[in-house]
Amino acid sequence: MSEKPIRPARHLRRTGLKHAPLLQSKNLLEILSGLKVPDGVLTVLLTFLSALTLAPYLGGRALWILGGNPVVIPTLSEQLFWTIIIITPYIWMLALGRIFHASKFKIAVNLFSASAVTAALVTIHSFYPIIGLTAIDSSYLEEHEVSAWYLTAAHEDAKYKYFRSEPINLELEKGCALRIERIELSASGWANIENSTSGFDIQIFASTSELLAPTFKSHQDRNNSATMEASMANTLRNEPTNAEVKGRSTVRINSTDLINENHINLNITYDFIGHTTKVEPGEYSKKKLERSDLVIRNTNAKLQLVGWTLYGDEVELTINDPIIRVTGKEHCSLPSWVLRQTN
Repeated sequence: MSEKPIRPARHLRRTGLKHAPLLQSKNLLEILSGLKVPDGVLTVLLTFLSALTLAPYLGGRALWILGGNPVVIPTLSEQLFWTIIIITPYIWMLALGRIFHASKFKIAVNLFSASAVTAALVTIHSFYPIIGLTAIDSSYLEEHEVSAWYLTAAHEDAKYKYFRSEPINLELEKGCALRIERIELSASGWANIENSTSGFDIQIFASTSELLAPTFKSHQDRNNSATMEASMANTLRNEPTNAEVKGRSTVRINSTDLINENHINLNITYDFIGHTTKVEPGEYSKKKLERSDLVIRNTNAKLQLVGWTLYGDEVELTINDPIIRVTGKEHCSLPSWVLRQTN
């Protein structure tokens, strides 16, 4: 009598214990939710991650809260800025990408996607550094002496004298952006004025494009100014076509401002944040302040000082070796920043 083969229990066939069950791939939020982490904690986690992602774009800006005063979002150091740009896509991958208990192929796809996003963000921010300029906590200071004597603005004998300094290179690296916040000018010289008061226009330009043709010849040359006929006087108002930064003030000089032998001290501040000018010894209300960010790509940024007058007859202002101080904030591409850190 043959024995019948023993069949496996019915419940064992249903559960399929022949093979170990496969674990379902999950993301970090699903794992935390499965561990009974409160939804409030998960909400805080996502809020923090969102704030971290937006920090390079909203830092330094004012956030208006209903019924309250504006709150300025903190700025970032260059190192922290680039750290956030690089690691944020990977943090989002951990939070939302189902890589836990996933196959190697799926993990590789997620890593490749996060790396592609990181590379794209670094490329965009490096090519357009002005995107993150507001969020950067940086300071920029550069001071130059315009090595030139006898820079004269005058009107005499129906002719006008004006001066334009040679363009001065700013020490900015390729791939950097500069937001000029203030330009200060200090100089000494002498003046001859008509009656009791006269006015002289002093302009400053900063540009990555071509500036005006200079009148400068040599340091101690008495002809470092150019002369123009009265019929062409209005062309003195010409400005560089594509200058990103333009500052103009009209200096008011009274006879009481002159020191011994008509000597005078001149101090001008162009404040592009408050859109104001401060002029010593005095100023007329006429002024001009325009500013956009400078981005250094293929050409350097340059400064130029220009002076002229359309005031009455027999007036003259001459300055020597003016000093220009530029302050603002700077932000560079990742390669430029790394190169600066290694030098």
